Amino acid sequence: MGLYSDMSNESNTRRSLRPKLRKHYHEGEDQDAAIEGHRTFDLDDKINNKRFATNLVKIMKGEDFTFKYIQEHGFFQPMLFKELDGLGITVPGKDFTVNDVKTCVGSRRMVDAMDVNSQKAVEMSMAQFAKYYESEERDGLYNVISLEFSHTKLDDLVHKPSVVKLLDWVDTVWPRELKETQKDSTNILAEMKYPKVQKYCLMSVAGCFTDFHVDFGGTSVWYHILHGQKIFWLIPPTDENLGLFESWVLSGKQGDVFLGDRVKQCARIKLEAGYTFFIPSGWIHAVYTPEDSLVFGGNFLHSFNIPKQLRVSALEDKIHVPFKFRYPFFGEIMWYVMASYIKVLLGRTHIQSIKDTKKEKNEKDVNQTEVKQEDKTFQKEISGKENKLGDTVNEKASTSQSEEVLAEQSDNEKSTNHKEENSIKQELNEKEENVESNGEGSDKNSTAYKHISKYELEGLKLLLWHLESMHKLPQPKRSIPDLIVDPKALLNDARELLDIHANDEPELAVNGEPICKKIEEVSQSIKKPNSVCKADGSSTKPTSGLKFKPGNANRPRSKAGVIISARRRRTRCRNCDNCLRSDCGQCNFCKDMKKFGGPGRMKQSCINRQCLAPILPACATCSMCGYEVQESKDLMECHQCNDIVHPACLQAKGQPHEGLVNKDLPNSWECPKCMAADSKSEKSENSLKSSSSSAMKKVKQAKKRQQKDSNSPVSTQSDKPSSKKSKNETPSPVLRSKRLTHQKSPTSKPSQVAIPRTCLR
Repeated sequence: MGLYSDMSNESNTRRSLRPKLRKHYHEGEDQDAAIEGHRTFDLDDKINNKRFATNLVKIMKGEDFTFKYIQEHGFFQPMLFKELDGLGITVPGKDFTVNDVKTCVGSRRMVDAMDVNSQKAVEMSMAQFAKYYESEERDGLYNVISLEFSHTKLDDLVHKPSVVKLLDWVDTVWPRELKETQKDSTNILAEMKYPKVQKYCLMSVAGCFTDFHVDFGGTSVWYHILHGQKIFWLIPPTDENLGLFESWVLSGKQGDVFLGDRVKQCARIKLEAGYTFFIPSGWIHAVYTPEDSLVFGGNFLHSFNIPKQLRVSALEDKIHVPFKFRYPFFGEIMWYVMASYIKVLLGRTHIQSIKDTKKEKNEKDVNQTEVKQEDKTFQKEISGKENKLGDTVNEKASTSQSEEVLAEQSDNEKSTNHKEENSIKQELNEKEENVESNGEGSDKNSTAYKHISKYELEGLKLLLWHLESMHKLPQPKRSIPDLIVDPKALLNDARELLDIHANDEPELAVNGEPICKKIEEVSQSIKKPNSVCKADGSSTKPTSGLKFKPGNANRPRSKAGVIISARRRRTRCRNCDNCLRSDCGQCNFCKDMKKFGGPGRMKQSCINRQCLAPILPACATCSMCGYEVQESKDLMECHQCNDIVHPACLQAKGQPHEGLVNKDLPNSWECPKCMAADSKSEKSENSLKSSSSSAMKKVKQAKKRQQKDSNSPVSTQSDKPSSKKSKNETPSPVLRSKRLTHQKSPTSKPSQVAIPRTCLR
């Protein structure tokens, strides 16, 4: 007690200058994780136990799985497809490996690898995981299940099933303008413009186990096993099972209890390479990997099981799932769904474009500033009048005036409210008249009328209740998108829509066509123009249909005229003598380092450790094929235009592929384009030099002639014909004398020739 009391007294009298150690929250996590993640049940027993049957999974053919089938039967049961025929899926070949994923996604792409022992995420780069995956001796078990690869090179190699394209709300409901603005390939929520959950790559080593879970937001999932095997345990999403799952998660004893033993029904199925598997929304499942596997898949929300999706979202709130592991923009997409159905079925738009919202925001800001200025001036006038009349006016008069002002304000507010109500009623009446004139209202016999299937109708009713409850929450929790300006009008139109379609016939709704169709991509919507004919009869080829095409006019060029691309910063080779040295501790860079007591501002390596042969970074790719290193192909970087390319790719396209290799720097050369441009520039310089030399020779010859003329006597010079005049003419003696005086050089001595008297006149 004495020691602590002395410390407390000292802290009260003066500030302690002793450096204090900060607590690092990652310390001790491994120990706790190992305790939490330790399984007490026997996993081999669960794999071989005959209690888990496969009767809950439906085996189908791709030809039978259509949008019409979903309209008729719904999507509530897991489905297995042993072949790709009829599904419309596109995946890479069997030779595709994890290293190929690394080249397509990028070596520096950070991924969340799940530690199997602790069931917690560990962040590592794609290069580190590929090295771990390919190594024979592995430290621990890591499983990558959250690598979303949209907007990467792998995106062009993998296409989801055709039915999913018609179901996914991201393709059918989300505004196209927002989706087009997405540029970042990572899953950073701050830079995400749409729910980026459509394409995932799952890489697992043998022995990985993912405990029971429900996919975020109640999304449905499709899996395609490219390599390896997978074993799934599936639990139906009944209210009883979801309640058991909630209590099982909140208990914190997942390692002690296998949830499949607690429920009444639990199916087990083994997936082989080449199989495609669909899991509906809400199904509780666990996964085991008996062999190293590579899987492609994706998550999607749809209109045929909205109640279960909302149920899972509410369950995530109860079990306190972090926002990072939830479906992004879940609340916003619900508003877009209802607005899209209203637009198609009632012809009323509630989603504005981005340009209109920006204009409205600017107008609101201007109006707010004007109102603030008017309020300030009004307050100043009132304060001045009160100061003048403060002594003369009694308290009764002031109270009566204040009452009159309040009455006037209330009358003004009432009049404005009546005006707003009348304007809203007029707009609604106009919309109703337009709908009735178009024949899209309650006339079910018209050809424009569309029937809603029973699964969609049930979901839309529950969705309307959900949106109304969200609208009653405080403003930050409503999740209303910025593009929806009037949510009240949207809810009113939704009620009207459900009243009109309350008695739709389910049989007429089964037509194989979705109500909210897929939004076409920009590349497909832009039409390429035909060839343009000029006045002289020649034709020019049309330019590409890309919306944002960089112009070559403003791009930097080398001296030879070749366009210079962005330079890649090289990295250490880690093999030369300088890379293997240690810091000297004496140079300016070492003195700046924090480990030597410096501020750490320069952030430069030691002078003695500067690499002698820096190599290209791992993210460098060929400008023609788009890959890093292929079979017997090495990247070469031009030291003039900075273009990185495989020489074999140039040869394959019939272009010159022999360049001038730089022996001092690895993977460096002068590309054939720059060499050809240099040769052309040298030829032009030589031609200029030859022309200039010939001109100089002529000038020198003329000077020599002038010197000879100046040194020779007048009589001899007068006999020679001049170049300016005709051959027969001879210049007069006066003009001749003047020419001689001007052509004398400053170094030449005055001539001793006698000048005739006529020159002196």
